[in-house]
Amino acid sequence: MKMSVFIVDDHPVVLEGTANRLGEENDIEIAGIALTGEECLQKIRQLGLNLIILDLNLPDISGLDLIKKIIEIKPDLKIIIFTGYGLEGYIKPCIDRGAKGFVLKTSTFFHMIQAVHIVNDGGVYLDPALGQSILVMIKGNGEHGARRKGRNGANILTAREADILNLIARGLRNHEIAATLQLSDRTVQFHLTNMFAKLGVRSRMEALLRGKALGLISNEA
Repeated sequence: MKMSVFIVDDHPVVLEGTANRLGEENDIEIAGIALTGEECLQKIRQLGLNLIILDLNLPDISGLDLIKKIIEIKPDLKIIIFTGYGLEGYIKPCIDRGAKGFVLKTSTFFHMIQAVHIVNDGGVYLDPALGQSILVMIKGNGEHGARRKGRNGANILTAREADILNLIARGLRNHEIAATLQLSDRTVQFHLTNMFAKLGVRSRMEALLRGKALGLISNEA
């Protein structure tokens, strides 16, 4: 069954190009498009949708306000933010309002297609180019998180899993983690699988956010 996708962007060329490219995928159906926030809100009421791709910078309504209104109308609708400018300061507010994915317009369509599939399956997607932004967000409340460590999350992870989580917070990839801890890539993946299960997450981004909430990420990470 095809996933039903709606796209909102105030640039017609970007809007039509994104719709045409995604529409080429066998499992994606473009259910509609909109150039403004108000047009989006009017159209989605009548459509059965799985996912919406949303530009934050619209002429008639704040992207953050629009996310909130969309969720009020369709609470189960999954939202991917698609923007051409930096998301510093916007990631957490967007997540708090219900967004599940972030893709920059400077990225290739590979990232957008990947985001659509991951978010539609219930995961969270972060454009690789936003890695530094998410690390800054996670570290922002590091001291407070450290004080909570031991009350909320100290016994959730093994020492090795906690080490890996903190190396992820430093921006290391799997093979770099393996080299740092003198483990095989396969062993690192094994620990990641267990960690994700314990934290109830499906991606690195979700693990970092959950780890921050539980005080599992150290100040030095």
